[in-house]
Amino acid sequence: MGYVNISQLSQFIPATDFVKIGTGTWTSKLTSNVLCLERAAAAADIQVYVPVSLMSSPIKTQGAKILSLDLWFKIAAAEVDMLMPACFKTTLSANGSPVSAAVYEDVISDAAHSAPLAAGTIGDHKMSLTFTNPPFFLEDTIYSFGFAINGTNLAVITLFGAQVSYLLRL
Repeated sequence: MGYVNISQLSQFIPATDFVKIGTGTWTSKLTSNVLCLERAAAAADIQVYVPVSLMSSPIKTQGAKILSLDLWFKIAAAEVDMLMPACFKTTLSANGSPVSAAVYEDVISDAAHSAPLAAGTIGDHKMSLTFTNPPFFLEDTIYSFGFAINGTNLAVITLFGAQVSYLLRL
């Protein structure tokens, strides 16, 4: 008996699931019937992490294989420096061992967001991150995407959510 591949699956990740680090107040809003999180202009830089939770397996060739992640956000009032996003692979260790994370290098950004200044322009954004060597989610492994936004003292940042695209192999 072989595997069954289900391709072109996707899962939405609401902005309320994002982990936000840095000072400033995030407010849940309903804007034109769209749920979002908005951060008013503040002097502190921020970091945002998008956790991805998909089916995993102890077998390296089955479970969910992450292909890409799309992130929707808006920058208003002033441009910011948005640092290149990174993917982090976190390993949940056995009892008594520390949880560890490393940068997963095989991720590229779309052309419109490949430079920090382009990603931080005023306007509505959809940033797409694609795996060049897509991994299967292994048991006790978590992937998250993080990005930093600097120079936010005049900018209003709105997060709408993310969508992960993946293949499922059972």
